[in-house]
Amino acid sequence: MIAAASPASAAVTAVQVSPGVGGVYGTGCDITVTAYVDTRDPVTFALQYPNGGGVGKVNVPPSAGKATTTFRTMPGEVGLNTITATQSTSEKSTSIVVVPGVPCTLNSGSSFGS
Repeated sequence: MIAAASPASAAVTAVQVSPGVGGVYGTGCDITVTAYVDTRDPVTFALQYPNGGGVGKVNVPPSAGKATTTFRTMPGEVGLNTITATQSTSEKSTSIVVVPGVPCTLNSGSSFGS
């Protein structure tokens, strides 16, 4: 008897934020967050602000092994912001620092995961 292959479990393998030099961003900047995943299950993204608030995007469908969304850094939320991507029960996070006066065009890439 041949055993049926079990379905692969959903996993986020890495989260990348772009643009971004060393993870430092100005206020009012658009950032693109990409989650690299190994299944077609939808991805939920969350951006948590230093004050405990935040925003999220749910059910982002992956394509070609990645799901992408855009957030905007907020003027009132300077300091450490945490970005999390979740697929099923797998999640990866990365952090950015929002600093007033940093130009949005200064940036080039920050990521976490392997």
